[in-house]
Order: sequence, then structure tokens, then C-alpha cells
Amino acid sequence: SLEKPIGDMKFVVDTCYVAAMNVPGGGKNDVPNRLKRQFALFNVPLPSVAAINGIFGKLVEGRFSANMFSPAVVKVADRLVPMTVMLWNKTQAKMLPTPAKFHYLFNMRELSKVFQGVILAVRDRFASPGGTEPPKSYAGGVNSPEGYLLGLWVHECRRVFADKLVSQEDKGWVDKAISDLCRQEFSPELCKQVRGTAQAWHRGGVWTGSTDLQL
Repeated sequence: SLEKPIGDMKFVVDTCYVAAMNVPGGGKNDVPNRLKRQFALFNVPLPSVAAINGIFGKLVEGRFSANMFSPAVVKVADRLVPMTVMLWNKTQAKMLPTPAKFHYLFNMRELSKVFQGVILAVRDRFASPGGTEPPKSYAGGVNSPEGYLLGLWVHECRRVFADKLVSQEDKGWVDKAISDLCRQEFSPELCKQVRGTAQAWHRGGVWTGSTDLQL
């Protein structure tokens, strides 16, 4: 009604609003342009693949340096970063968020979690030419330090990527993607060490069990 009093005009001064939003899609709605125009917008894109390889590559290189570990372990460690990035990209493209699976979001946090588990593994479990001798035997089918490292990486990828999924079909897809990457990058002899068992570890990198994995 035009006769209804408008009321007193209010002014908001010395106040700044800070907001953030994700990319629309997967159950996330866009923000109206009439609202967005009130803000100074800053877009933060993901780092390039080269930058990601540089960040995590230096971390892995520093942890598994050639003067502390055997050449076989260093060789496996060198391949872990590009393999993880490939798995991350494949999972992002395949496992898209939906209203029923709104948590299917895979960002750099997942990469960090994978390498956190790998880097925090107990050092004396690996061959060390200038230091501690590796253990004489390993659990499961693993019989070498490089096999132990590969099994640890397989477990961390399953813990980070597969455990986030809600159906056995989705989990099976991730397991197959991991298996395909291992077969592409490593010899059949090395893959055989982690065939049939995805080694279960805790944060300290000690064997605690096994689960099925086809390699």
C-alpha cells in the first residue's frame, strides 16, 4: 500500500563483507549477478599440472633422496607424483558431484592427504644404503622395499579416494584405475608383490592387514 509508512532510512558504514563460493554445479547454485556486482571478485584457479608436480615432487624427492635410499626405492618414489595426479584427474572427471553425491569433490586436499601418508612412513622400512638396514621380510606378498613403498601408495590412494565413495561400483572403478596405473608404470614383478592385497597401514607406515586388490 502506498499509504504504508516507509520507515526510517538506515545506513551501514565502516563495514566490509567477505564472501566465498565454489563453482556452480553438482547441487550448488549460482549467486545472482545483482549480488555479485556488489563485490570485488577474485578467482583462484587450481595450479597447473607442472606446478603441482613441482610442489609434491620436491616433497617426495626430499623424503626419498638418493643418498639415503636404494635406487629402486628412489625410482618408484619418482613415479608416485605423476601417478597420483593422473588418478586425481581421472577421478575428478568420472566421479562428478550430484545432489545424491554432493560430497564427490576432489581438490588438492586429496593430493596432500595421499603424500602425507607416504611421507610419514617409518624410514627404516625402506632400503637405506648409508643407514638403517631394511627388514628381512615384509607382510603379505611384499618382499622388497620398493614393493613396500608401492603398496603404501596403493593403500593411501584407496583411503583418500575410494573411501569417500558411497557405492561398491564406484569403489571398484577407483581400484581398477589404481591397478591400471601400476601396470602402466611398473614391471610385472613389482606389481605382483601387491597383487591381491592392498596393504592396510596406519599413519606410522606399519602393516596392519590386507584387502583385495586386483593387479
